[in-house]
Amino acid sequence: SREKEPVVPFSSMRRIRASLIISYEFISSNTTLFETIFTDEVFGVGWAQYSSYNLTERNFIMSDRLIAPIAGIDQNGVFGIGSYLPWSNETGRSAIKLDMGRLVLITRNTLFAPDTKNVLIMGRGTFDSIGKRSLPGRRTVVVSQTLTEHDVNLGRTDEDRIAIARNIPQAVSRALQFKDCGHMFLFGGETVWLEGLKSGLCNAAFITIVMCDSVTMSPHKNGLVRRLPELLHDEAFTDMVCERVPMTDMWDATEVQLEFRNYLKPQ
Repeated sequence: SREKEPVVPFSSMRRIRASLIISYEFISSNTTLFETIFTDEVFGVGWAQYSSYNLTERNFIMSDRLIAPIAGIDQNGVFGIGSYLPWSNETGRSAIKLDMGRLVLITRNTLFAPDTKNVLIMGRGTFDSIGKRSLPGRRTVVVSQTLTEHDVNLGRTDEDRIAIARNIPQAVSRALQFKDCGHMFLFGGETVWLEGLKSGLCNAAFITIVMCDSVTMSPHKNGLVRRLPELLHDEAFTDMVCERVPMTDMWDATEVQLEFRNYLKPQ
């Protein structure tokens, strides 16, 4: 029989760290796993090796529903160059694997309740950049002024259905209409992150700071450099407390320092 999922109370930053950070340390300390699990065609995250190490089944339950931005930016607030992550390689796959593992563990494996799916709320540009699809094991709400649910869902099954909203409050309301709605994560881009933070609806945030000048290091030399320096400052996360967790990873052959920032609005 399946092992009972551990219940992680959402009562302290220490317990959030226990549920999220320890798993990252497990991944980064296992060289074989660290080098081979990240192979997905879009984001660089594969599931076969997760399964072999029983990580896909190791879900963590947080019984208070999260509404949380999740983002990665460099020390100057850069989060994109054109349609690419600055730290993705020429094929578009992320070259900073530990950060991508963090994203998966938070957005897919941290659950509101058993048999729920987390919802990614994103803008039209982000939706286009991931192939106009839902990521495995997650629901999708797209914030767009032009898309319609009829048009975007042509040819999709009910299981893969995409929801459309015109603003963040409407996106949250629309996400709750999914019968299996779990946590909600604001997945980008900058308009979604900023509107979410200004809405007062967010009770947490997960920000990864890549401590480098990613524009200089990035293989992507063409395209608009996209910045959101507001995410570097605690003041953007109104009424939240922050835990900072230093980590180290490799960007190709270069060692880079990361800082995982976990924000929480105390209850």
